[in-house]
Amino acid sequence: MAEELYEISKAAIDAARERLHAISGDIWNHPELNFHEHHAHAVLTKFLEEEGFDVERKFVYDTGFRASYGDGQPTVVLVAEFDALPEIGHACGHNLIAQVALGAAIGVKAAMENTPRGKIVVLGTPAEEGGGGKLGMIQQGVFDDVTCALMAHPAPDNKFDCDGDIFSAATMVKVAFKGKSSHAAAAPYDGVNALDAAVMAYNSISCMRQQLRPSYRVAAIITEGGLAVNIIPELSRMEVAIRAPSKQEVLLLLKPRINACLEGAARATGCELQIEWLSFMLDNMISDPLLVDLYGRHASSLGVEESQQTGSVFTASTDMGNVSQVVPSIHPIFSIGDSSCRNHTRGFAELAGSDTAQPFTMDQSRILANIAIDVLLHPEWIPVMKHNLKSRLESDAAKAAADAL
Repeated sequence: MAEELYEISKAAIDAARERLHAISGDIWNHPELNFHEHHAHAVLTKFLEEEGFDVERKFVYDTGFRASYGDGQPTVVLVAEFDALPEIGHACGHNLIAQVALGAAIGVKAAMENTPRGKIVVLGTPAEEGGGGKLGMIQQGVFDDVTCALMAHPAPDNKFDCDGDIFSAATMVKVAFKGKSSHAAAAPYDGVNALDAAVMAYNSISCMRQQLRPSYRVAAIITEGGLAVNIIPELSRMEVAIRAPSKQEVLLLLKPRINACLEGAARATGCELQIEWLSFMLDNMISDPLLVDLYGRHASSLGVEESQQTGSVFTASTDMGNVSQVVPSIHPIFSIGDSSCRNHTRGFAELAGSDTAQPFTMDQSRILANIAIDVLLHPEWIPVMKHNLKSRLESDAAKAAADAL
């Protein structure tokens, strides 16, 4: 039965190829920042409604949506993202993520029409880029009755099992140093230089990096450093982002060291320090082993093979990590045709909007559709996946406790 349903799904996805490409291109041509994805929201919900899904618009957020077909359990969620980056547009390829989800949903729906089982949901999650949109959905109980959540993300290479070493836990801090202005030539000694504090903090963080574990990441920028060259700066601002393979490492090992760098710079320069850590945190990704195995099997059947690691490891963070901590999930990454082209660059944005990316994206729709079909056909897998997640969370907690000693 499964093989027949795979073929039905593939035929439906292939038949929608041009429409899927057009929607992806439309979103790519109208890049919108987090929580402002109104055009994408309209385009995606219109398409899904026309395809026979029960669509809930403005779901949780003004630009969120939920589109469902079927009823009961298992319930498989296909996650769609569609926000862009400032200035460089769809340089993370979220237009393609949305396309993958739509294509997979069409395929699964076609298969379910022949063998009704469970429910398929396309969940439109806004604001992945810095807004943590999925966290609000988790808090609203959106994932409470979900069996598993699936998505795939464009990247330089193919990687099937994207755990915390790929999608790390992360948070960010906004910093302000407040000093005292004075004339930079006539009386610099009367001032307290807030820019010096920011530079000192930046350099302290840079020096600290060589003692960090290879899997840790710290990035910092100075966003404000003075008004005029002849005025001792009385205010400077910074932003610092930190990442590690687990939330516990971020909170227990990295965050205190960043705070020490900031506090030391403030004391050394005589500035007042204001620290505002982000109100939410991105969790590390937990990939369900059963789903990863299914992904690998269906990818191989389409000739999609995992890339051999030759350069630096792809590392990022995502609010899908938070989803993976509450429901069995996968978040594989897939190449869109150029392994030298990396996310969050103008080159990647161009590639995400090109014809080159399309065959790779269509394959991902077919793969995720087949996984969803497998889960719908096997409700007995539900307790297995739940056990996998529970065991992993317990293991991570025990490791964190040991690291803290």
